[in-house]
Amino acid sequence: MTGKRTVAKQRVDIRTLVQGFAKHIKELKAPEYKESQVRLHYIDPFWTLLGWDVQNTAQSAPQDVEVVVEPSMDSVGDDGLRSRHPDYLFRLNGFARFVVEAKKPSVDLDADKRGIFQTKRYAWSAAIPAAAFARPSTPDILD
Repeated sequence: MTGKRTVAKQRVDIRTLVQGFAKHIKELKAPEYKESQVRLHYIDPFWTLLGWDVQNTAQSAPQDVEVVVEPSMDSVGDDGLRSRHPDYLFRLNGFARFVVEAKKPSVDLDADKRGIFQTKRYAWSAAIPAAAFARPSTPDILD
């Protein structure tokens, strides 16, 4: 993880990001607002503010990249072994630490449990101890 910002500056920047999200929540929950947009505008900057090199600005070799976006992972499901793609795989020193599945703000995980199962399956299949949802409105940690 990279760390060039002071903690106070990180807090201000995260607060600004959250306030910007809250200010536009009605528009962001519209069905036409895509997951790729929430990732680009809110989720990627959030992880960057926490010190993760989401865009590989360090120009690390592929095997050493901290954040792998949409990695191909084999996963066991009802239909057998399949290749699946969680939104993010976070690594330290080349070892997977957790996966993150992004959801657009309009997704209601209380009503649609498939997203929870999907995210847990990514982590379980790869023997990763934790998984999380990245929804700017309500992040969730799963173990």
